Amino acid sequence: MRYFYTDQANQPSGPVEEATLHELYKLGAITSLTTIIEEGGTEWVNYETHYDVPPSQRLGTPPQPSASFGALQPQHTPNMPSAKDKVKGASKDALHAFKVLLTDPVNGLSEAFDSLGEKRARAVGLIFGVFFALTIVFVLYRKLPDGAMTLGIAFKVLLASLVPYIGATVGCAVPRMTLGKGNLCHDSFMGGSVLLPLTLFILIGSFLGVGNIEIILILALFTVCLTILLIFAGLTRISKISERVATIAVPLVILITVWSAKIIYAEVIQHYAGNVLNPYSGNLFDYFLREFYNSYNR
Repeated sequence: MRYFYTDQANQPSGPVEEATLHELYKLGAITSLTTIIEEGGTEWVNYETHYDVPPSQRLGTPPQPSASFGALQPQHTPNMPSAKDKVKGASKDALHAFKVLLTDPVNGLSEAFDSLGEKRARAVGLIFGVFFALTIVFVLYRKLPDGAMTLGIAFKVLLASLVPYIGATVGCAVPRMTLGKGNLCHDSFMGGSVLLPLTLFILIGSFLGVGNIEIILILALFTVCLTILLIFAGLTRISKISERVATIAVPLVILITVWSAKIIYAEVIQHYAGNVLNPYSGNLFDYFLREFYNSYNR
C-alpha cells in the first residue's frame, strides 16, 4: 500500500510505501498533522487521524498552508500516476514477485504478498492469470495449422483461458471465507500464483515436443508437486487457515479450478479450435492424442 503526503512546502509528494511513510514520521520529516492520502483514494486526512496516534505520541506541527494548495484533491495532483504508470508499476511488481517465487516458491509466496500489500498483490495475481491465458493462446497458435488461429478465435480462447485463474481464485476464497482471514486481494494473488508452475510447464513443454516425453513427465511431476505446495502455503500463510483444514482444502481448490476449466474449454476452445480439425471430427482431444502418437512413433 502506498501513500502521497504533503512536504514542508505543503506540496504533494510520493507515492511512498507505508513503511517509508512511518519512517519519515519517526525521523520528523512529517508530523502528526501532515496530510496523507492512500494511492487511489479521494480524501486527504491527517497522519494522526488515519493511524489513530495517541496524543502522547503526536509529533510536531503542521506546515503552513500554501495559497495554491486550497482544497487539493488527488485528481488535481500532478504526481498522481496515470493508468499507464499503474500498469507499468503492476508489471514491475509481477516480475519481482515472479523472481521471488522462482527462487523460493513456498516461503516466497507469503513474502511476496507482504512486500506488495493487498492492492498491488491483487494486481499481480491478475497479471499472472493473464500470463497463463496468453500462454494458452500462444501454444495453440503454434500447434494449429497455419491460418487456423484467427484474431476472433484467439480472443475467445484468451477469455476462456482466464477461467482457470478465476476458478483458482474462487477455490482459494471458499476455505478462506469459511475458516480463514483476508479478502479478494489475498485470493487473487494466490489464484494467479498457483498457476505459475502450470504456465511454465505448458510453455516449456510446447517447445520440447512429445519426442522428449521423459523430460515432459519429469516436469509434470515437478509441476504437480509445486502447485500443491503453493496452494498449501497460500492457505496457511496468507489466508491463515490451520494446516489440518488446509490439507483438506488443497484438493478442493484443485477440483474447483480443474472442473471450471473443463466446462469452459469443452464449450469454447473445442468449439472454435475444433472447427479446423476436420480429420478428427472436431475433437480437440483426439487431435492432440493422434499428434502425440504420430510424433512418438516417428
